[in-house]
Amino acid sequence: MGHVVSSFAKALPRVILEYFSWMIRYGGKNRSKYPLVKRYNALRNTVLFINKKFNMVLHVEGEENIPKEVSVFFPNHISGYDPLLLISAIDKPTAFLAKKETKKIIAVPKCINAIDGLYIDREDLKQSLRIMMEIQKDLKAKNKNWVIFPEGTRRKDGMRTIREFHHGTFRSAMKAEVPIVPVALVGSNNLLKNHPKYQKYHVFIKFLKPIYPDEYKNMSTQEIAKIAQDIVDQTYTFDLIPKLHKELLNEKDYRFNKLNY
Repeated sequence: MGHVVSSFAKALPRVILEYFSWMIRYGGKNRSKYPLVKRYNALRNTVLFINKKFNMVLHVEGEENIPKEVSVFFPNHISGYDPLLLISAIDKPTAFLAKKETKKIIAVPKCINAIDGLYIDREDLKQSLRIMMEIQKDLKAKNKNWVIFPEGTRRKDGMRTIREFHHGTFRSAMKAEVPIVPVALVGSNNLLKNHPKYQKYHVFIKFLKPIYPDEYKNMSTQEIAKIAQDIVDQTYTFDLIPKLHKELLNEKDYRFNKLNY
């Protein structure tokens, strides 16, 4: 049995239990009856359980860079598991901007709704602008953090580089004048592969130095996107990939030249 199938099989009974115990209520139409922090913690506890079933070792760096105030996190995107990793690492209520296609995945809509996330249709410009305005309004109200993947979609071609960050994804944060936190992720795509199979799956998340409103007030969205992209790319390439390589050297089936990040 492959790693992914085996891991999901181990987690499935708990996920089914969680679905009926809180997902339906917290992710339903009447979710506002329950405090956001309670809904977020319920999801986070479920995610932490799933991580264990994947034999994941999560290395979190730069936690001191997470602002106390409401912020927007901008990570690179290499795996469908990335949102779960960020929930694992961020202990304050945080919503996600998800692509509309994720509505078709079982239980995902309930989880996104439970933390007051939003969906974006990348092919509908008017809908995209409306959603970004909603996020801007929410940020100004200081309701919660947000995670936005500025590449737009995850890297699927096996290249070990960061895609271009779309500058429009930064507009809501800049208009709301909240801190922008670049985030680098490495190793998460190995979690969803059956081969190579390791005893432990190491994943690194590094929260980088925030960019505060005073620093970007005279910048364009293009400029801030380029700065964030360069910071994440450098950290990904020269810091986190070598650390992942070092951890995986102890795995008997590890082949450095065959691993995608």
